[in-house]
Amino acid sequence: MMRRSTLAALVLGFSLVAGGAFANTSGDVSADAVVKADPEKVLAVVGKTEVKQKDVDEILAKLDPQRAAFFATEDGRKKLVEELVNRELFLQWGVESGVEKQEEVQKEMKSKADDVIRNYALKGLLDAVTVTSADVKAYYDAHQDEFKIPESVRARHILVASEDQIKAIAAELKGGLDFAEAAKKYSSCPSKEQGGDLGFFSAGQMVPEFEKVAFALVKSGDVSEPVKTQFGWHIIKLEEKKAAGVAPFEEVQESLQQKVLMEAQKAAYDKKVEELRKQFDVKIN
Repeated sequence: MMRRSTLAALVLGFSLVAGGAFANTSGDVSADAVVKADPEKVLAVVGKTEVKQKDVDEILAKLDPQRAAFFATEDGRKKLVEELVNRELFLQWGVESGVEKQEEVQKEMKSKADDVIRNYALKGLLDAVTVTSADVKAYYDAHQDEFKIPESVRARHILVASEDQIKAIAAELKGGLDFAEAAKKYSSCPSKEQGGDLGFFSAGQMVPEFEKVAFALVKSGDVSEPVKTQFGWHIIKLEEKKAAGVAPFEEVQESLQQKVLMEAQKAAYDKKVEELRKQFDVKIN
């Protein structure tokens, strides 16, 4: 039997079908049955066209998980076959009626055919572009400025409203109270839940008064004197300091691979456009 492909048309209109027509259908999902079914099994015949299991499987593969689970039920698959049959009926009726000979249809068919040719020509050009690890490393070495990491610190802090409060807490810290415990007990900042830990931050991320004191601390464990900002009074503890540097190649290699590839594809595209403009004698009025 001859077989005509109607899957593209079905997929385009499928959301309407899945969204409402079969809302009351029920049944248990049987994924194993779908997976193990013979893809060449004929489920229906419309004229000389066969509707096969693989047609149903292809539709299921294109659906989001929730809808796919529904149509993977026994009743759902039956409804899906019925829809495939209905669409094939309209296709055959349209062909028999000479719909494709209508001027409007001819224009749309040509437009879609042109899009397919254009897209696959461009896809072939871009797919042919590849970059190697050596290409990526060469870019990294030549653009070190892009990978600079500023000096950063990881600090904890305690925030309270008044100078008297912060001085009292400072005295407790000097008396041996654990800084993280003090932050949980006294701080009004949401970071209190993490013992006042603010994580790493670099210059420009904190208010100037806070930042100046945090970066002035020298070694891990150093605790500042009370400092006032627009938010209140703070005590800051330095956890760790990282010097300015350059991100290691291994850390940026994956994202850089994509960047280098995109730049190479753009270059290939621009070059091909220039060649084609000469080849086909473009004149723009």
